[in-house]
Amino acid sequence: MVGISSDIGASCLYVANNATNYPFDCPSLDLNYKCRCDDPAFLGTILICIDDVSETVESVSNSYNYIIDVCSLQANKKYSFRNLINVFENASTNLVEYNDYQNDYNSIDFAHLNYPVRIPQFQYDIAFDSISSLLKHRYTSTKFGAGLLAYWGFICLLGTINNMGFWCAPSILMSLNGQLSRYLRRHLFTPQLFSRNTNKKRSTKWGKFISSIVRTLPTRPQSLSIIFYIMMVVLFTSVDYHFTMPNAVFGTYSNEKLIYISDRIGIMAITQIPLLFAFAGRNNILIYLTGWSYRTFNIYHKWISRVVWIMILIHAFLYITFSNNNGDYIKRWGLTKWRWANVASICSSLSILLSSRSIRNRFYEFFKQFHQLLAVFFLIGCWYHCITLGWMEFLYTSIAFWAYDHLIRIAKILISGGILYADFHSIRLTINHSGWWRNYPGSYVFLYFLKPTMFWQSHPFTLIEPSTIKNNNQLVIIIRIKNGITKRIGNYIKNYPNLKVKIPVMVEGPYGTPIAFRSYNHAVFIAGGVGITIVYTFAMDLARQYQADILRGEYTQDEHSITLYWITPTIKTLEVCLDEIESLAKLNINFNIFITRMELISLETLKKEKEKEKEKEKDTNANIDSNRIKNNVNDDPDSFIPHVSKKKENRQFIDESSIPNKRIVKIIKNQLSGVKVNMGYKPYIKKDLTEYLRIIQGTAAVISCGPDELSRDARAGTANAILQNADKRIDYFEEELLW
Repeated sequence: MVGISSDIGASCLYVANNATNYPFDCPSLDLNYKCRCDDPAFLGTILICIDDVSETVESVSNSYNYIIDVCSLQANKKYSFRNLINVFENASTNLVEYNDYQNDYNSIDFAHLNYPVRIPQFQYDIAFDSISSLLKHRYTSTKFGAGLLAYWGFICLLGTINNMGFWCAPSILMSLNGQLSRYLRRHLFTPQLFSRNTNKKRSTKWGKFISSIVRTLPTRPQSLSIIFYIMMVVLFTSVDYHFTMPNAVFGTYSNEKLIYISDRIGIMAITQIPLLFAFAGRNNILIYLTGWSYRTFNIYHKWISRVVWIMILIHAFLYITFSNNNGDYIKRWGLTKWRWANVASICSSLSILLSSRSIRNRFYEFFKQFHQLLAVFFLIGCWYHCITLGWMEFLYTSIAFWAYDHLIRIAKILISGGILYADFHSIRLTINHSGWWRNYPGSYVFLYFLKPTMFWQSHPFTLIEPSTIKNNNQLVIIIRIKNGITKRIGNYIKNYPNLKVKIPVMVEGPYGTPIAFRSYNHAVFIAGGVGITIVYTFAMDLARQYQADILRGEYTQDEHSITLYWITPTIKTLEVCLDEIESLAKLNINFNIFITRMELISLETLKKEKEKEKEKEKDTNANIDSNRIKNNVNDDPDSFIPHVSKKKENRQFIDESSIPNKRIVKIIKNQLSGVKVNMGYKPYIKKDLTEYLRIIQGTAAVISCGPDELSRDARAGTANAILQNADKRIDYFEEELLW
């Protein structure tokens, strides 16, 4: 584990390797022992020392094996146990006592040491104390690294217990709504790291930059987990150092201090590598145990990577300083472990720098492929750096995590049917897979589009439940057109009549974890844009569950409710999700749609609308606020009217006659029962949630899926409601917005 398997063998080696006291016929800076491992006098001196100080056959055997490993791994000189015995026997016949050697050394004719020498006890004792101190320090550093792993194990254990509580003991969890519980959920578990005022955009360039950083920070529980982790790293790096002087290994106190600190940081860094591969894997078993999303583990992966990268840089800087002090910096480039350590450092630095939000968003495909390539070379660099030092078990574990994840990926592709064909109709696609698994609420798959320019890429897409199920193996996906592969797919589809085409694909899935919100009396879903695809599957599943509970007589109609807010910029998404909207309308769901950038208006009044826009805006907002106050005073959830923004979006006025699909016209004119469409405005989610959750009676779950800003508002609104409502349990859940 610590690179030195025998303290006796290492002590004898370091005494004999002192070129000042024992000037064997080799360069003084023979860092990889290429010359010394080929010198019988040098080896004989070490083996005689081992024989003198060893008390058992086992210690002799361990020491011999250590010397064999050093010469094999560093000098590429292969010795067998029998070879060393022959060297020892030859050295025994040519041995010179240390005092006699000193007389020769002081003579004028002395040039190089060409015979084995018996090492005096006092030199061995100094070396043994130095090696023992170094070994103890390395064991301590390894334990600290294991402590960091245990910390994340404890965090995941808490997540698992919490998840098991939601699934296995919901009644007990619902009863935990005391003042302490509500305070912790309001201030610790639910909100963002900073308040909404801190998150809002600033007007200055510097303010906008700060705001962009703040808005990308993790949630408060995630941030606290990361902060405690960083504090533990700093603490473990700073304590429990014991230095030994005189020191046969490092010579001076300053060198010993440099190496001890560098080793501590480097060892702790290498122990964290398994976390990087475990948390980055799609098939991370902890996702199912904790109920956390892949995004949550990816956030932890990013921050642990940053911490490890800083540790690697400090480790490298201190070792470079040490080698400069010794004057052997250039010589060290001849060491395999030194060269590959630099490869690993460069790969980690490039990986961190290229994963910045601006580069990742602008060149996502390049980032993704290059990031994986850098990870491979980083692991190779760590392998060749540590193979002569130890701690390989952490690299074995990392490789095992990586291999497991990719084997499961391949298995999921094969189980799904291998190469399939996706039927595209605009941005909606249908795939008939093997039927060996069925999609569930919150599930998603990774798709490989088998085209010459993109077959190596895979991207996650949410599965939605078909409004009309033609067969049990049907997958339906709505694609959100962005840059990269989805843009190329969109451009490809445009070339075909009626936007219909078949494309060969491979399906890797399913992924995703369901949410345990069936035990709540009420559910509030908030979706932004294509986030409706995720919310739809949850809402449909929950509505059926509620209906079944009512039919069994477990609840009455008034004890259950489902409210859905969908904010989308244009009616284009409505056209794609038309069947799903009509399916939701058939169920007892309070469905509110906000089309923020379009407003339905007749051609006759279009000119007047533009001329009187300011006056009409004031009158409209005044009427809405007045009606809302009047209705909400009665605390009636069914008559609740959401807040709307006082500032209208950049709207596009459309005429009813310009919409060819009459089903869409029926929806936006509020002629579809159960669906309320608001055009030209967006809701104040934060205020609406706080107010609505106050009105309803019974426990409530808030489920959000949309852009970051929408999710932040949903978190803030839920957090406020938690503290204000002592008579009911309110919890917040967030789903990841995929492609």
